[in-house]
This record gives sequence, structure tokens and C-alpha cells, in this order.
Amino acid sequence: LGRSRYTSHIHTMGRGGAIGRPYDAPGEAIGTTSSAPWAEGKKLLPRVPARRLSVGSWSAAPVALELDWENGRLVLECPQGQLEARWADLSGELRPHGGDAEQLVLDLSRPPQFLQRPPPEPDAAGEEGGYVYTTDFTGGEASQVGRYLVQLPRGALSAHDDALRRAGIRVRRGGAVLGAGGKASLGPLSPARRKPPSSSPRLDAITLQEQLERALRERQARPTGICPVREALHGALLEELAGTIARDEPRRGTLLRRVAGEARMTIDAYRTVYEKSLLFGASKLSEAAALKGNLEGRIAELQAETASLADEVRSLTDLCESLEHRAQRAEAQAEAETHDASALRAEGEQLQGLLDALRPG
Repeated sequence: LGRSRYTSHIHTMGRGGAIGRPYDAPGEAIGTTSSAPWAEGKKLLPRVPARRLSVGSWSAAPVALELDWENGRLVLECPQGQLEARWADLSGELRPHGGDAEQLVLDLSRPPQFLQRPPPEPDAAGEEGGYVYTTDFTGGEASQVGRYLVQLPRGALSAHDDALRRAGIRVRRGGAVLGAGGKASLGPLSPARRKPPSSSPRLDAITLQEQLERALRERQARPTGICPVREALHGALLEELAGTIARDEPRRGTLLRRVAGEARMTIDAYRTVYEKSLLFGASKLSEAAALKGNLEGRIAELQAETASLADEVRSLTDLCESLEHRAQRAEAQAEAETHDASALRAEGEQLQGLLDALRPG
């Protein structure tokens, strides 16, 4: 947004500066000598109070006039804000207007810059901040109309006729014209001189960025993730930028709106996919919940069956162990009986041999 180009300039416009002073500031000299050709050896002009500023159908009062020779600009301060123009972009005439007034007629070849005081911050403790760039607060008159009329008390600028003449302002005193420093005389501005756009897109972007940051803070929008508040604010910002660009470049504004529409269609498509995925996930979740209920009943049945089978296994194991013990006891008894039978047979054979030996032959 080109913020860095204006940051240092904005910070220099704090309280007490040439632009940031209140309306009732004393008329003191502003700055020192300047290298501008119309301010050779002169100090900057003091702050001059004026009665009224008229631009087309718009007017404001009271007005303070500051001729900033050092920076080569003219500053008109009114209750709504400030209008700032460069000497290279204007010409004019100071002439009598009624019995006790003078009228400074200024013709601008391009729209001025607009400045306003931002809303005070909650922690500012009543302090008054400087000016920041903003959009046209005159209802478009100052951007479209090139002639500015400033009513002044008679003699308010009489001490500065030479400086005004060097700046390109003709001074009319008692019917005599003191000259205009080589600039063109007053007359209707040609359309070519008012060629610049109705507003500065760069300054509009800076202003919109500050308003967006303030709105995001006030509405407590989330900086990351899905946030409807941030989406609505960014959508309004894009519409404002598209409208601002379309006033000066209709084709570019139309293209920007088309890009925004395609981006919105893409977001809607993603949102539709997201909603359908939510429905699909919900249906699968309900099916899984129903299946889980059936499986829980089946699991309970199988657990009961497993417990009964485990009891049967334990009983059969006990029976097998008992039968095995009985078989071992029977085997041991059979071995003992076999041993006794063998001993009896051997004893019988021995007795039979002894009987045969004792039998007479």
C-alpha cells in the first residue's frame, strides 16, 4: 500500500508542528529561512486566520491559512481537517472583497491532499494526536472544482505581498496589480489541467488499511483461522477498493470485481464441499454408532460364552489330572505285583530244585 512513503511525513505532523497546531495557536513565525525562490532571505509566514473557505458548493469556517515555504506547500486548516496543495500546482489572486475583507482566489491544477485527525486511542489519556491522510471530506467538491475562495480580514496578508507575488499570487491593492511572479493569469481551468484522478488511490489505500485495523481491533476478529467477522470486513474493504479504482480506471475496476467474484465462487465451492463432507461424516458416524451398539451386545454374548467354556476347561483339566494320578497309582501297583510274582517264581524254582535234590533216586 506504499505505507513507508508517508510514514515519516505523518510522524512529523504531531502536536506543535506546522500542521498539527490547534486553531487558537498564536501567530508565530514558522521555521527559518528556505531555499525556495520566492522565500529568499525570508522566514516562513505566520499562521493567518481567515473567515471562510468556499470550494464549489462546499464551505467551512473558521479557517487558518499557512504558507509553508520550506516544504513548498499551502495548508488550509478547517474544522473538518486540512487541505494541502503545492505551490507548483496553483496560481491565484488576492483582491479586495467588500469594505473590510479581502478574497484570496486560488486555482489548483490538481486536487489537494486531505488530512484529518484520527479518533483518539483508549490509552491516549486525552492527548491530541497529529494528522493522517484521508479521503475527500468535502463531498467531492475539492477534488472536482479547481477554484478555491478564501475570505480574509483586510490587510491580513499585507505584510507578505512580495512573498505571495514570488509564489505566483497576484496582489491587487487599490486597483493596482503588483504582478504574479511569471505565472499564468487567472481564468477558467482547462480540462487538461484537471486531468488527475478525483482521489489518490495510494492515500485511499492507506486510509482503508488504518480503518480496517481499527475495525478488526474493535470487533475482536480472530487473526487466523475461520472468522466471519474478518471475512465480512475484508469483503467490504475489497468492494471499497474496487469502487475507488473503478472511478479512475473502469476496466481495471471491472477486472478487480471479476477476480473478486471468481474468488468468492471458489470459496463457495470449498464451503459446499466442506458442508457435504460434514454430512457424509455425520452419516458415517451414525452408522458407526449403530454398528457399535450391535457389536457391544455380541461382545457381551461372546464374553459369557468364553467364561462358560473356561469353566468347562477347568473341570476337564481337573478330571484329566485325577485320571492321570489314578493311572500312575495303577502302574506303580502293577510294577509292585510283577516284582512280587518274579520273586515268588524264583523262590518256587529254588524250592523245586531242592525238592528234586532230596528225592531218592
